[in-house]
Amino acid sequence: MTSVHAELGAASLTQSHSAWVKSSSALTSPKPFVYSIQKIITQDEIEVHEYLNATGLVFGLAWAGESKPNMSSMLGSFAGRYQFALSQPSSARAPVAINTPDFVVQTGGRMNHFFGVAFLPTLAPQGVSLEDIK
Repeated sequence: MTSVHAELGAASLTQSHSAWVKSSSALTSPKPFVYSIQKIITQDEIEVHEYLNATGLVFGLAWAGESKPNMSSMLGSFAGRYQFALSQPSSARAPVAINTPDFVVQTGGRMNHFFGVAFLPTLAPQGVSLEDIK
């Protein structure tokens, strides 16, 4: 697992953790006055899209790559809830899906193709939903 230093609910960390970032660039946001999108390619070739609200906090993440990112690092203070979901007997090898009013995460994949999204509805700008996180 690679250390992806885009942390849900925190400020964008692409600048301060450049050792883990192979490249980063801004993507065109469909709602540019509402949120911005930062595309990060990690040293392990995981593509991460970081969704930032007007105050610069990450309210959404989407990722895809040949390996799994370090979910604890990426989910930050929400990692415990993700780890709890993983500890449940039915999710040992199944995709993880958490859908609560303040935290949503969906993961999936197979060997050499892993993907997922994480979303904080309470930090998202008005009118932005999970479907916008790609």
